[in-house]
Amino acid sequence: MSLIVIIDDQITNRRIYSRLAASLVADAEVKSFADPIKALEWSKDNIPDIVISDFKMGTMNGAAYTAAFRAQPGCEDVPVIIVTAYEDKTFRYQALDAGATDFITSPVDGREFGTRLRNLLRLRRHQLDLQRRGAHLQEKLDSNVRRGDRVLRHAEEMLRLVIDSVPALISASDGDGKFDFINREFAEALGIEPGEAVGKTAGELLGDEFGRRSRELDRQVFESGKAIAGIEENFEDAGGARRTLLTTKSPLGDGDGGVLNVVTVSLDISKRE
Repeated sequence: MSLIVIIDDQITNRRIYSRLAASLVADAEVKSFADPIKALEWSKDNIPDIVISDFKMGTMNGAAYTAAFRAQPGCEDVPVIIVTAYEDKTFRYQALDAGATDFITSPVDGREFGTRLRNLLRLRRHQLDLQRRGAHLQEKLDSNVRRGDRVLRHAEEMLRLVIDSVPALISASDGDGKFDFINREFAEALGIEPGEAVGKTAGELLGDEFGRRSRELDRQVFESGKAIAGIEENFEDAGGARRTLLTTKSPLGDGDGGVLNVVTVSLDISKRE
């Protein structure tokens, strides 16, 4: 079940967005709020799968709400879509700086609304699945570490097999922007073996422009220690096909409060519904 939150101080908009979300997403539970402050109180004990919020509201605008929501534990990676009627990009930049994932222009087009909603929910499900699998395997590693290197190596192989089975492009980059790891799905898209990417940068494997953008986003994660979600980017794979990716970059801690790697998870959304 997908838990969808709608925030808008206009009752007509709440009803429209709630009906659209319920009709477009199977088994959706939709929770709506007129007041973003009440929505923040609710999300202290309930973590939604996605939030759709208006920008202009009486008690708090969409940018302020997004910043406060992102600061709550467990809400760092939840996709947030801002609905705005403003053409001035200044408002969009304010929301982006606060951590918004995507935008929809009002009046809302139902087909666009559905496509963006489903794509971001798919990305969210992959994120949660990876977190659950990673946590489970980490528990096994912690409990088995005293049994020696043989068990540790086996657990590492299991983790790699799990990551290679996920239908997403996954990589880990160090502070110099060099890959420490890419999964099988990513390697096949590049036409190489996974080990061939180790020590290389995104620029070397995916082109200078892609590499520059990726390096800048990695830098932001290293400096802030916070994830960045809902990044849409394009690249040409080894077969010459142009792919569109929906990407999340998350920090991997070093155990001492710092960031050891940036883990990038990209969902191929080239065939949009």
